Amino acid sequence: MTLSCSIIGDLLISLFQEKFGFFAGRLLVGSFFTVGFAVMGMYETNPFFMFVGQLLISLPAYRSFSQNIALGKIYMRKNSFIATILFPGFWMFSLITFLFGKKLNDSEVMTLPVFLFTLSGLSSIIHVRNIFFLPRSAVPDPVPDDYNLFEDSIVGKWFEARSEKRTLENPKKEMTNDLG
Repeated sequence: MTLSCSIIGDLLISLFQEKFGFFAGRLLVGSFFTVGFAVMGMYETNPFFMFVGQLLISLPAYRSFSQNIALGKIYMRKNSFIATILFPGFWMFSLITFLFGKKLNDSEVMTLPVFLFTLSGLSSIIHVRNIFFLPRSAVPDPVPDDYNLFEDSIVGKWFEARSEKRTLENPKKEMTNDLG
């Protein structure tokens, strides 16, 4: 069921991303992870929430890989490393994460709902990374030598717009000082 959900989710999210852009697609993917972990954390009130949360997490699974692999063009010499080692490693890490949560629950260090809500909170790293460190649109092909991920991010564009606004305001102030 979750495999079918991943395939369907990849199709739907890719259509959403085509219409609204790369940033909106990554924001949607991160939101599915955050909400999915939070819903799984409420499984004690209704065990069905665990299943719903797993489906929400599996919806963007393939799309999150393809979005991150698209960033591989920036690191040309390390492309093979990123594609062959890093992403399958993340897949295995997700399995180990849930095994770790089970061991914490079994040893009564942390209950499973607390662990799942912690994962929901930690998934906010996806949103922070999306806003500060990833381009708002697709990475250009070919990648220019002076390409900077931060400058193309949402926050980078905001800083750029502010500095342009200050540049436009400063000549006006200088002109008024010369006249007066």
